[in-house]
Amino acid sequence: MILEADKFRKFQGAFLKTRLYSIENADRPGSGLKWWFANSDRITLHHLVMMNYYLDHKPTDEDEIKDRLRCTSRTVRTILRTAVEIGSLEAVPLEKDSRRKTYYPTRGLCSDTDNFFGSDEVGAEGLLFYLSELLTELFGEGRYPITQYLEDVKEFHRLIATLMERSKSR
Repeated sequence: MILEADKFRKFQGAFLKTRLYSIENADRPGSGLKWWFANSDRITLHHLVMMNYYLDHKPTDEDEIKDRLRCTSRTVRTILRTAVEIGSLEAVPLEKDSRRKTYYPTRGLCSDTDNFFGSDEVGAEGLLFYLSELLTELFGEGRYPITQYLEDVKEFHRLIATLMERSKSR
């Protein structure tokens, strides 16, 4: 086995294990994200709204939501209406067209999402604490920096291309 492949695949496995952990974590009793993680359309909406809020400090426009979700417009409206009713999103009509809305996460959703990523509570670690512990367990204190992962993947692809080229010339 090629060492680079073993390392980067182990890293990818850690990522997948962390994703599974995140689904289990969101499904725990008392989780404020339980409803959000019940299906892929809600997960996509949660990530889109929180990404816009965390990265750009902006609300998410209804058109952006409709473009991103893979369900019918009716389902999108139902999900958004429910998210507003349960107090996770705040809908603000646009000034230009009051029928269209933009959506902000509420303080409750922000808090639940912050805990989802950053809780250091034993047995209910946040996603990033869990990933950090898993990477330390797999790779030691030095871990496996993302830059090393990228270099290993590129080197692996170069090695495979070289091997394929050699096999063609035989």
